[in-house]
Amino acid sequence: GQALLKQGIEDLKLVTRRYARRQQRWIRNRFIRRTDRQ
Repeated sequence: GQALLKQGIEDLKLVTRRYARRQQRWIRNRFIRRTDRQ
């Protein structure tokens, strides 16, 4: 049970990191487009 829990935590970290990276890229793209417009 302990190994399974550890694996689940590692998977969650990986997914969270991937999601955060995608979110940062989206925010950066929006910000760049907004500054280009001015």
